[in-house]
Amino acid sequence: ILSSVCAYIAAKNSQISLNIIAFLGGTALIHFLYVLISNGFTFGDLDFQSLSSDEEKHNYQSTAYYFGFVAVFFISQLFSYKNSSIRRLVSFIFIIGVILVMSLVGARGSVLAILFTFLVIFLIAKQMRLFKITIMALLVFAVSMVIINIDFFFENLTIFHRFQSLSDGSDSSKRIFLFTSAFDMWTSSPSNFIFGGGISTFPSYINKHSAGWYPHNFLLECLAEGGIISVI
Repeated sequence: ILSSVCAYIAAKNSQISLNIIAFLGGTALIHFLYVLISNGFTFGDLDFQSLSSDEEKHNYQSTAYYFGFVAVFFISQLFSYKNSSIRRLVSFIFIIGVILVMSLVGARGSVLAILFTFLVIFLIAKQMRLFKITIMALLVFAVSMVIINIDFFFENLTIFHRFQSLSDGSDSSKRIFLFTSAFDMWTSSPSNFIFGGGISTFPSYINKHSAGWYPHNFLLECLAEGGIISVI
């Protein structure tokens, strides 16, 4: 019901939707800063930092999720033809800043989602060629700084270590295993392809019966357990 209401509001007035997104993300950001300051802030504390101060409810994904709201809002401001050049520049700086914080937290999926969103809007936005060239130049500069200072970023950004762990097989979250298992489950038979293996059957498919085992990807989880019908 909540999703339907949000979709209706977005369809009727995109600006209201963006304002709500900015409010939710901004509130999370303020709370995040409060948690850091109250615990005595150090950059090392950003690794897998949760919005909750309760250790039993520790979840760094929620941090990246709400920070993504802030990034989406500023991406929309960056490509809005109504905004001035100064406002667009400020929006670009905030986007880089949010991505940096998400990288410090270690949220791989959220950072990739924001970068993909940026790329799609960049490609479809009806902007002047000079504006897009400027954005590309800024991105090339940012990427160049990362490459030049790669040792610094590997030392200080958790996300670099987490991406590296995917390639060397040391990823404790077993994302590659979970992704491939979910895909294999979906394509294991014609019936699974269409209808899926059944709700909450993924743990049994990978012979894991304790809590917390799921594909860690909403689309793959839907396909594996609900088939193509659940996605449609």
